[in-house]
Amino acid sequence: MWNVYLILIVQFFTTFNLYKIILTLFYQKSGMNLLEIGTILAFSYVAKIIFEIPSGYLADNFGRKKIVGIGLFVFVIFLVMTYFTRSLYSFIIASFLQGISLTLTSGALDAMQYDALVDAGKKDDVERYLTYERLLISIAFGCSSLFGGFLSNISYDLVFILSICFSLFTSVVFLFTTDNFNKADLYRENHNKKFMSRCIANIFDSPYLMKCMNITIIISFVMIPIDDYYSLILKGEGLNESLIGIISFSQFFISSFFGFFCKYLQASYGRNKLIDILPFIIFLFLLIFAISKERILIFVSYTMLLIIIALLNPIKYSIMQGLIEREYRSTIISIQSLLMALTAVISQPLFSFLMLTFGKSLTIILFILMSSLLLVLNIVFFKNKLVEV
Repeated sequence: MWNVYLILIVQFFTTFNLYKIILTLFYQKSGMNLLEIGTILAFSYVAKIIFEIPSGYLADNFGRKKIVGIGLFVFVIFLVMTYFTRSLYSFIIASFLQGISLTLTSGALDAMQYDALVDAGKKDDVERYLTYERLLISIAFGCSSLFGGFLSNISYDLVFILSICFSLFTSVVFLFTTDNFNKADLYRENHNKKFMSRCIANIFDSPYLMKCMNITIIISFVMIPIDDYYSLILKGEGLNESLIGIISFSQFFISSFFGFFCKYLQASYGRNKLIDILPFIIFLFLLIFAISKERILIFVSYTMLLIIIALLNPIKYSIMQGLIEREYRSTIISIQSLLMALTAVISQPLFSFLMLTFGKSLTIILFILMSSLLLVLNIVFFKNKLVEV
C-alpha cells in the first residue's frame, strides 16, 4: 500500500499549484488582453492534441513511470519560463510546454494509481479510493488557491518561486514510486502494430465507456474555459486576489467532502440515472452562476456546481476504469484527454470572443445550451445500447 500512498502524495502536489489561481491575472498584469490570454491558454490544449496519443502509447509500452517523470521535468521548465518571460510568444511556448507536461503525467499517473490499488488487493474498493483521491485533489486545489491568493498580494514572484520549489519536491517524491505494470510480462505481447486498434476496439466494444467519455468531453466544453477565466470573472466582480483565493478554497473544500455520498446516491437511484441526471444539474447551477448579480448567489451556485461534479466524478471514473482493459489504460485515458483538448481548442477562443462581444452571462448561457443539446443527443444515442453496471 505504500506505493498507493506515494502516488497520492504526488497527485496532491501536482494539483497544489500556487500559480494556478493567478495565472490569467498574471498574463493580464503582464500586458496581455483577453484574446491574447485565450490564445496563450489554447496552445496548452494544442500540445495535448499533438502528444496525448503518443504519450499514452509510450506509457503503456515503455513504462508509465518514465513518462510521468519526463512530464514533471517539463512542468518545471514551464514554470521557470513563465516566470522569467513577459512576451506573448514566450508565454505561448511556455503554455505549449505546460500542455506537454499535463499530457505526459495525467493519464499515466491515473493508470499507475489504479494498478497500484489492484496490485495491493483493493480492486473492490477502487471507487472508495477514487473518492479519497478526488478529495485530496480538491483540497490541494483549494489550499493552493487560498495560499496563492494571499501570497500574490505580497508578490507574484513569490508565488512562482514557491511553485517551482513544490514541483521539484514532487519530482523527488515520485522517484520513490514503483510501476508494477512495467514488470508484468503478461502484457508484452501488446507491443506490436495492433496495439492502437485494440485500444479503439476496447472503446467501441463498451457502449457505457463511450457514453461516460462523451459526458466528460461535453462538460469540459463549457467548464474548461470557465475554470480558466474564473479568477478574471471574480476580479470583474471587484474582488482582490486574497478574496478570490478564499472563495476558491471554500468552494473546493466544501465540495470535496460530498464525493463520499456518491455510494448512497447509487444505492437510491442507480448509476444509469445519476450519469444522465447529474450533468444537467451541473448546467442548472452554472446557469444560476451566469445570470446572478449578487455575489452570494455567484458563490453558492458555483459551490453547488462543484458539489455535483464531486458526486459525479467517482461514479463516472469507476465505471470507466472498470471497463478499460489494464494494458490499454494509459492510452485510452489519453484518447479521452485528446478529445477534451480538441474541444478546448474550439471552446477556449470562442469563449474569449463571445465574452468580449456579448459579456459573461450571455456567453455562458450559449455554452450551456450547446452542451445541454449534446447531452440529450448522447442519452438518446445510447438509450437502447446499455445495461445497468
